Amino acid sequence: MKKLISFLMAFMLLAASANAVDLYVDMEKIQTDTPPTIVNGRTLVPVRAIFEAIGASVDWDNTTRTANGVCGDTTVSIQIDNSSAYVNGEARTLDVPAQLIHGRTIVPARFISEAMGCDVTWYQKTQTAAVAYQLKGQYLYVTDTGKHYHYSGTCNGGTYYAATLAEVVSRGLTACDKCVLTNGESTPNTSSNERYKTTVIRVVDGDTFVANYNGVEEKVRLIGVDTPESVHPDSSKNTADGILSSEYTKERLEGKEVELEFDVQQCDVYGRLLAYVYVDGVMYNKTLLEDGVANLATYPPNVKYVEDFTAIVNARNNLFNAEPSNPPDILPNQTEINSPDANQPSVPEIGVGPIYSQTDTVYVSKRSNTIHSVPDCGGMKNYREMTRSDADAKGYKYCPNCW
Repeated sequence: MKKLISFLMAFMLLAASANAVDLYVDMEKIQTDTPPTIVNGRTLVPVRAIFEAIGASVDWDNTTRTANGVCGDTTVSIQIDNSSAYVNGEARTLDVPAQLIHGRTIVPARFISEAMGCDVTWYQKTQTAAVAYQLKGQYLYVTDTGKHYHYSGTCNGGTYYAATLAEVVSRGLTACDKCVLTNGESTPNTSSNERYKTTVIRVVDGDTFVANYNGVEEKVRLIGVDTPESVHPDSSKNTADGILSSEYTKERLEGKEVELEFDVQQCDVYGRLLAYVYVDGVMYNKTLLEDGVANLATYPPNVKYVEDFTAIVNARNNLFNAEPSNPPDILPNQTEINSPDANQPSVPEIGVGPIYSQTDTVYVSKRSNTIHSVPDCGGMKNYREMTRSDADAKGYKYCPNCW
């Protein structure tokens, strides 16, 4: 009998070990007295540990056996043995309900994390779950044998692949000191407000240029703005407006010293640095929008200045839609587009609207009757082409995002 009991205990320990899971929030492993475990294919974790790790406060209602987590404007309520949970009062169905194990309430990690706006990844090889809280949306690049992770897909001239946070933490990789600011400390080329000082080597197009970043030439893509194509491999997609915007940026940035400010993601999926760019202390992203050279193009989570950008575009649209009594003056270094002595590409006049407005063809949404300068604005699929004068005659409104 003793041998049988010993065997059963050993078997239970092995089973528990097989289901053991490592849980990380960002780069930190979460230590709990009741370890995370897998139940019916779902990772369950102690309720207080997961809520507090992602910045939520939590309280427990012993009468109803319900945990309530609050973070910002989001409230999540989850009850033991109830297959329904609630996010801001809206019912959500759970594959596995909250459970009571060893006197601890454990809850589905993915459901709680995603309900609170975090990303969750899984690395099967080591059975590791990772919640991206402050690192949400951040691309990480690694090699099969390297000891570091990178924010740049071309750091130091290397070749990397995009890895999940779960893989990075489970392999114990550490931050590359050439492309990551470790613990918020500034690198020698970083100013006190965490802007990186560099020089623009060459301009690629209106919203992209090449600069030296920690000794490596990196492409830098401006956040929140989009200019027409001018160097697309498919030449049919390149436009005269794109050439104008490229010349505009080349005149103002090439060879100049600038500062780069990063948002949540330091790089995009193509390995380009994503930045707000400052010239003599003035954000160039805003300049492009103010002067009508670029349109607003925001992609979460890089939205630090989206309210400023939207205000600029709205003000620009109001000025553009108004009937000016006198045409605006042409600024220095600009020539009239239709002037017979204009011998080089230039930019449109300030206040007359964005470069896009020079085209006579517009795209009108069949659903909202809004006028767009590009056929795929906001993922629009149902539209009709017409001349801009016809659209104006019908009284259609201009889309604030692409005009």
